[in-house]
Amino acid sequence: MLDASFVNNTERQLFVDMNAFFASVEQQERPELRGKPIIVCPMITDNTCAIAASYEAKKLGIKTGTGVKEAKQICPSVILVESRPDLYVKYHDRLHWMML
Repeated sequence: MLDASFVNNTERQLFVDMNAFFASVEQQERPELRGKPIIVCPMITDNTCAIAASYEAKKLGIKTGTGVKEAKQICPSVILVESRPDLYVKYHDRLHWMML
């Protein structure tokens, strides 16, 4: 049974899973990346690590913090994408205002 105090409560909460956020933004912006294992890196070099991994990459065992060399060993076809912080901030701001 629904508690009437719940119905009258004006406070609302929304929890958003932002796991793989940077990778998801890249896949949204670049449709050719959708459904593929990608990692977002600070720069395209083997001497850095993933700051985000797509769900496709995570299924293979690549996660945030995985070194690029290791990611390439796990999945030779992994796609490296250079991070675009300004773009991620735009998406974050849009999501934030949509939730208000």
